[in-house]
Amino acid sequence: MRSFLLFSLFLFAFFAFPGNAVLSQDAEPTETPEVEAEPEPPHPLTFFVTEIVKSAGLPDERAKRVEAMTFAVYESTNFQPIWKGNQSSEERLAPLSNLLGRHGLNAAAVSPFSLDSQLAAKNVEKLTAEEVRSTARLAEACLTLRHGHPMKDPIWPHWSDSEDPGNHDQDAYINFLRRQFAQSVVLNNAEPAKVAQAFVPKNWVYQRLWKTWQDYQDPPTPPQLKISGTVSAGREFDQAKELATYLNQLSFLSNADNEAVDGVFTEAMGAALKSYQSANGLWADGILGPKTAYNIGKGPKDNSPALELNMHRARQLPNNMGPRFLVANVPAGEVYGFDKEGMSERMRIVFGQNTSEKRTPFFRDTME
Repeated sequence: MRSFLLFSLFLFAFFAFPGNAVLSQDAEPTETPEVEAEPEPPHPLTFFVTEIVKSAGLPDERAKRVEAMTFAVYESTNFQPIWKGNQSSEERLAPLSNLLGRHGLNAAAVSPFSLDSQLAAKNVEKLTAEEVRSTARLAEACLTLRHGHPMKDPIWPHWSDSEDPGNHDQDAYINFLRRQFAQSVVLNNAEPAKVAQAFVPKNWVYQRLWKTWQDYQDPPTPPQLKISGTVSAGREFDQAKELATYLNQLSFLSNADNEAVDGVFTEAMGAALKSYQSANGLWADGILGPKTAYNIGKGPKDNSPALELNMHRARQLPNNMGPRFLVANVPAGEVYGFDKEGMSERMRIVFGQNTSEKRTPFFRDTME
């Protein structure tokens, strides 16, 4: 301990009093006043972007993100125009309508912000209001793909629409969005559909729901099955061919297995029906009963609203869900385990009753 103290005192003496410095006992120490650096004034484009986004009437959090993303693009290109030609915002953003529609979103999210004549006549350096408006609207369309339309009430209590629900470091998330948007615009030469594609949710839950939703947009006509009791593999069934054709049209039954059906509910049909039941939140046993027959008769189109709601929920999940994670499928009563190779586990689970006192809570958390 003594050597340490001596060493410490020596260092202090050496650095505090170098050379032949002499201290006067009467001298009063002087303090060097701290001079605060004056902050750089904001770029004029900052106010310009704010004015344009304000005209859209977006919720505060969404507007904050659109402003940051729009400014980041021009900051990264040294405040040069990114749009070529004399197209209007409507013409530039037209390709986005189709993309949003294919994800169950209202194409109105890409309709241009309204600009009064006074604002439309303004410009900052080489950037016109029309130029900046197109970029801001593209940013809003990208956020719509990532998070859906702004909602009054969040689907998940106490969760924000951030990349990592439950993480309230919004400044860090906005910086992440700024970088991603600016990079996508530059790499894709400001082609709206290509830029926006980078913001489509990539997590497994969303991708699975989206694929199913797409299959349901132009569905085959469902058969109206008439049964008494149940029908299982090996039993004769007058509507076996009708059901097999329908399962084939939904890609649950192969062409060869469909052609082999002739008045008997086959083993292959049982396996296909089991897959159909699992995909539609039914008890997956491969047996045709009244509940499954009713669900088939409704047709998949009736499930689109429920799928769209769950797609919106899935947008709130992070793209990268980690090297190992679990996904609970509440309607099907199943849980799926994932690792770096994909789905590795699948098992039945029991959920709480659908009452306010016993309902199983929805959550996302880390388990050790």
